[in-house]
Amino acid sequence: MSNPPGAPSPAIVPPGPGPKLTGSKPKDADGFSAPVDWLLGRELLTYLRSISLYSSNGSELDHRDWMHPEVIDLEKEHTCEDGAFWFDYMADSGDGQLAMYSLAYVALGDLWKHDATVTLTATPGGERLPRGGFLFLGGDTAYHVSNRATLAQRFSAPFDWAHQDRVDEGTLGGHAPGQPEPILFAIPGNHDYYDSLLGFNHLFRYNTTPHDHRPRVADFARRQDTSFVFLKLPFGWWFWGLDTQNGRIDWRQKRFVLDHCEAVDPKRLIVCTPEPTTVFGHVAEGATGPFRALGLPRPFINGAVPADDHIHLDIAGDVHHYARHSLAQTPNYASVVSGGGGAFLHSTHTKIPGKTFEVEGSHEIWPPPPKALYPDEITSCRTTNRRLLRAWRILRGGYVWAIGAICASIIYFGAAVAPNTRVLSTKIGQWLAPLSAESEEHALHEPPRRDLGFFRAVAPALFRVPPVVVYTEPKALGLPLAEVATFFVIVGAMIAAFSLAGKTKALAALRVVRLRAYVPTMVVTALAPVAVLTAYNTLGGIHECPKAHPFLSNLMILLFALPLPTAWLWISTYVPTLPKQAKYRVVTASDYLPAITGMAIAALSCAFGLLVYGVQAIGQTVSDLTFVFALAFVGLGPASLGWFQAGAGRRWPTRLGFALLGLYLGVLQISIPLLLALDGSWWRALVVCGWTLAASGATAAWFSTLQRSKFIWLIWLFVGSLTLAASMWGHSRHEVSMLRLAVAFVAGAALTCVWFGWYLASALAFGGHNNEAGGAAQIDRHRHFIRFKVQKDRLTGYVIGIAEPGHIGRALPVHLVEVFELVPKVPTDHG
Repeated sequence: MSNPPGAPSPAIVPPGPGPKLTGSKPKDADGFSAPVDWLLGRELLTYLRSISLYSSNGSELDHRDWMHPEVIDLEKEHTCEDGAFWFDYMADSGDGQLAMYSLAYVALGDLWKHDATVTLTATPGGERLPRGGFLFLGGDTAYHVSNRATLAQRFSAPFDWAHQDRVDEGTLGGHAPGQPEPILFAIPGNHDYYDSLLGFNHLFRYNTTPHDHRPRVADFARRQDTSFVFLKLPFGWWFWGLDTQNGRIDWRQKRFVLDHCEAVDPKRLIVCTPEPTTVFGHVAEGATGPFRALGLPRPFINGAVPADDHIHLDIAGDVHHYARHSLAQTPNYASVVSGGGGAFLHSTHTKIPGKTFEVEGSHEIWPPPPKALYPDEITSCRTTNRRLLRAWRILRGGYVWAIGAICASIIYFGAAVAPNTRVLSTKIGQWLAPLSAESEEHALHEPPRRDLGFFRAVAPALFRVPPVVVYTEPKALGLPLAEVATFFVIVGAMIAAFSLAGKTKALAALRVVRLRAYVPTMVVTALAPVAVLTAYNTLGGIHECPKAHPFLSNLMILLFALPLPTAWLWISTYVPTLPKQAKYRVVTASDYLPAITGMAIAALSCAFGLLVYGVQAIGQTVSDLTFVFALAFVGLGPASLGWFQAGAGRRWPTRLGFALLGLYLGVLQISIPLLLALDGSWWRALVVCGWTLAASGATAAWFSTLQRSKFIWLIWLFVGSLTLAASMWGHSRHEVSMLRLAVAFVAGAALTCVWFGWYLASALAFGGHNNEAGGAAQIDRHRHFIRFKVQKDRLTGYVIGIAEPGHIGRALPVHLVEVFELVPKVPTDHG
């Protein structure tokens, strides 16, 4: 291995003598830390700042400035007397401790294969699968963020416990006489970058000083000095572990690989990246960038496959299941997804349509159907949907229930207590369910009781203002044309700004972008206030609108404030392009003109809205705007989530379908808790919530017999509609009180857990929300890793599965998922 000048050879660097700081192994399974909570759990909220910083600025940072790529030569160190070299691979580790311990225990020892089974102990006539000379981790070492504390708790500790168990039992593998000690290699994934690689470097980077006091992970040695590794293996094999975040390869790796390819022309090559190129039945074109940059022949780029005398394997994690794609006429190439190192399970029963590529010299199409899946589609469908449809699983997954509870409380407060929104909700209720003449006469003489003592105590600004004068002239009751025109003008300007923000990102990739490229942005931004003023002048202005329509006035304040975050979004996209432009041209003061124009007009828009419409009490304004935000978040938020997230990269009919699923979720989330709190009796609230939970649980139990799930949305439509009808049936008038607010809170929390699980299950059936559904289901079963056998003209992968994790290592139910082999079409002699 080559080292930096003056650095001692890593072979003589003593292993870390530091004490283990991971504590003792729990006595039972309940003592292990559970998988992380992805539905706004405490850990996710704790690390949200780090995740947001990487998401917004990760592409601007380069953590590889100190790195110097070198070849680590393992060929000289291993004798391979049996004609084979072994190594292990796993990715997406460090989630639930129990699953991590189970994988660590199996990986630290030898295995024995007999026909289609594998065991932890020697069996007569069985083939020995020895522990690998190194363990390679393919990214995302721990969750949520791979900092030191998380790595110690969720990764190092389970490995240390498994190592101690192996030592106590005398079954530790990898220490044959004359062979070097096992090594730990890794590349980072996005969760490693959330900590700016600090935890990654502490765990994997070797120390060139005479004393390294870091505790080791189990009995592994450290050998790498970069976030990417280039290993020379026996029999002419090469292993490239590339650090390619978001499909980009930096110039150091690219230059080193291209120079190396020109010098040695590797015919036996394993390429490991943090993101798979082929997954869920489609090609993830963003992940193909490194292969394009390096000029490697790949069927997912231009249909080209490796030469007949080559063997190439692409392997990646990031997606938490196992899938292997290969071509019938190309036995020397495969693309493998292997992310079963402990993180939650991603479903295998969903597919995402995408672009296909015709393979050169054959009639085959890439991507082909996967040759192997783990778990299989039926098991994936049953297991995932059973978890999603059990409300208590969603409840345990984090604080997403609190969002539904808080929003339901806000909506009830606005509909029953706050003056402006109460009038609006009453009119809407009368329109949806008009009262008979007799009922209307009764309601006129005996209005519902209102116990507002508590609300007066906590919100005095809402009740200590003079009553709002409501004009009854027909013209005043109609929606003013000026406000309607203003709404469409501002929304149109915002849409244009969003579109131009996307154009800015595209222009940022160019070397030189002149100011004239942003002239359309400034023109659209400047025309917006001109159009607003023209509308007011032509259509008669505001007149008595603030008095006649108090809620509309507060809504207009919000509308005129929207250009401010829109301008800020565009500016945050535009300004970071200027340092890039400074590399190719002089950036002058005029380059800041678009940003200044956007912010100035946005500030003027806010000021205009406050001056013209800000005539209500501050308490009423805040109450109205909070009510609007809650309605928009719960009602329209899921629809936008379906359109932009679940439907990303799809055609518009599919995106519309996901949006409608989200809209249905929003309707249920708003209406049912509100109806139960306003008009429902206590027994009706209990019956509705109980029926909903029971129907969801029954469907979850039913899924143990189902093999397909694409009709699950029909079941949801039936259950949701029946629940909504039960909530609307039999209107009665009840007092407004704190207890009624509690009904809205509890109903909102309970029903959020039910409807959100239905929404994820319905979207998942059509390939949407794979990641969100996996995080909500929190399945820590069906874990796996791969034990590779490297020979001169053959690569064999033994995929080792663990159906159910356990705390007693020697009793783990291991099994053989599959064995695959790669061989050249034309064997050749090579060094």
